[in-house]
Amino acid sequence: MRLLNPDCSLDDFFERVHNEKSLLLLDYDGTLSPFQIDPQKAVPYEGIMERIARIMCFSRVIIISGRALDSLLPLLDFPELPEIWGSHGGERLDVHGRRTRMQFSESQVEALNQGKAIGHKYALPGRCEEKPFSVAVHWRGLPDRERLEIASKVCEEWDALAREHDIEVHDFDGGIELRPKGMNKGGAVRSILQSAKESVIAYLGDDATDEEAFSVLADKGLKVLVRQHIRPTQADIQLIPPKELLAFFDRWLDSVER
Repeated sequence: MRLLNPDCSLDDFFERVHNEKSLLLLDYDGTLSPFQIDPQKAVPYEGIMERIARIMCFSRVIIISGRALDSLLPLLDFPELPEIWGSHGGERLDVHGRRTRMQFSESQVEALNQGKAIGHKYALPGRCEEKPFSVAVHWRGLPDRERLEIASKVCEEWDALAREHDIEVHDFDGGIELRPKGMNKGGAVRSILQSAKESVIAYLGDDATDEEAFSVLADKGLKVLVRQHIRPTQADIQLIPPKELLAFFDRWLDSVER
């Protein structure tokens, strides 16, 4: 574990987890599972699901993912599903199985449809991912020259769309995504915080999309970067998966079970 914020004390944090209500917010890809070129092969690290299921007996757990819900659900092996926010907060599945979705303008929907056509035009086969409210082009594992060529072409046309419509282009670890303005993990965290004002909170994430959540969480909770290599971040600590991630969950369990 690497301490990034000198004012952060894990001993104090887990003592609060022991004594107060607790909320664990989790990204999926790159955090609970290693990245894969085929997203449907991105299964969780061994031992992760069992620990989270035990934590759910004591703490509120919410998964916040850039994936669409229907892409994420087959990978989650829980006796009972936690609350899940998919598509960067664009869709939500509550613990009772009810789904809700953000609403977007006709202009945004039309621009995203154009963005999907652009993505398929330049991305390699199977590398353009259509989601309910966004489109992502993936280039993980490609040679630098090929990756830069694809990125240049897609960005040029997506940026032109974004200038004319209420949509945004976002980088992520291994690709680029076009989505409506305001649809991000920070917005999901902002909504969740309204019902968690008395809880001790931790958010675990790995890439730039999680920085949006870190920014909203600010000093209201523990911000954890789960990543092999450090990068500029607002996180308080860094965990190297899977060993340090499993140790973090074990310490959480020790705090709530004892």
